[in-house]
Amino acid sequence: MVPQLYPREVRRRRDFYARHPPPPHLRPEDTGGAVDPLIFSPTEPFSVALVYRDEGAEEADSEEGSSRGSGAASPATPTPAPPDGALPVRYVSCQAQVPVRVLKKFLRLKFCLAPAHVVELRYKQEALADDLTLMDVAYIYSWKRVLPLRLHYRFLTPPHRKEPHRPAPAP
Repeated sequence: MVPQLYPREVRRRRDFYARHPPPPHLRPEDTGGAVDPLIFSPTEPFSVALVYRDEGAEEADSEEGSSRGSGAASPATPTPAPPDGALPVRYVSCQAQVPVRVLKKFLRLKFCLAPAHVVELRYKQEALADDLTLMDVAYIYSWKRVLPLRLHYRFLTPPHRKEPHRPAPAP
């Protein structure tokens, strides 16, 4: 695979047909005009909206509809939203090749979370694996670039383990 081959080819076609009028039977794609918006390059900037999702967000997501179904339930419990109210939407611009784990690390650092907290990142109702890139998410869920890629996050606290009751040793 040759890096940047497709964008260079489109640019050459556009330059060529700017100097030479195209025949009427050619489609705009053939002359370097409108191209398929579902082709992403790894270095392309993605606009991502990170939205806090609490327990009540399940209903909101089901209204949006999901083409992939819901993910498995998490064994950890969600932490409640901060007392100051709803967290604002965070807009981030990053390259398409950025893995999901980097966005999780960004959220962990942004909110100064303890190591015991788990950051969960979802697209609609499905949890995203750490090794997926934003480009993978865009292809899997057919993101159209009309709006920023909307990802929901929440913070999970693992359940506290109770120490098993051990009887005192006999003297």
